[in-house]
Amino acid sequence: MAADAKEVKAMFASVQTNKLGTLSLSQLETVATQHNLKVLDLKDHKITAIPKEVLGAFAHVTVLDLRKNALEELLPEISQMISLEDLLLDQNRLRDLPEQVCSLPNLKSLSVSQNLLKRLPKALASMKGLKNLNVGDNFIEEIPVELGQCKELQTLYLHHNSFTTLPGSMASMENLQELALEWFRYTTPPLPRVIKGSEWQRIITKLRDLCRDKKDGRVTCIEVLSEFSQKAFDANAIDSKRRTRLHV
Repeated sequence: MAADAKEVKAMFASVQTNKLGTLSLSQLETVATQHNLKVLDLKDHKITAIPKEVLGAFAHVTVLDLRKNALEELLPEISQMISLEDLLLDQNRLRDLPEQVCSLPNLKSLSVSQNLLKRLPKALASMKGLKNLNVGDNFIEEIPVELGQCKELQTLYLHHNSFTTLPGSMASMENLQELALEWFRYTTPPLPRVIKGSEWQRIITKLRDLCRDKKDGRVTCIEVLSEFSQKAFDANAIDSKRRTRLHV
């Protein structure tokens, strides 16, 4: 439950405001006293960090929207927001996700696209109820094998990253209905980057089967392109702009 005005004032007494961008402390104090508040909308305020006191004050909200800020870190105290179902962190400057995000018991959607992530926490394995994950447009160098433990995932966006293999454990994602993977655009003929809808479910099924063959290993980009191309895939082929097929 939300605190009353006096409790909130005391809670925020030591909050440093220099990282809150255009968001004023008085705005936060007012919002924190709203007893029926479910959605905390803090997007587009140039925020660089959310103080731990603020995270603790909003333990009752189910949606935290921090998109389009300048977040450079997310504190471990995010674990206090135990009611969170949707955490939206797109278009920030995050280089890491604290493992405490993975311990949020009710989290169903995590969106961290357009950040500076190079890795994903291995604690992903504990996110048994996660249904939607978007980590597109980052710099992720490897998809951890632990991702395969997120068996309830229905939507997975991995496009525009730096990894060149997928873990065989993705074979376990039997509920996956929507998948974004940049590699699909370089098959012959090209597939959509985003695979969704019943007519494309066969592609996701086929990818799971490919992963199942490598259950204890990893599937390479070249193997995926070869599997989904209708004729022999040549990674060195040149397009009309004199780029190789894998120029990205």
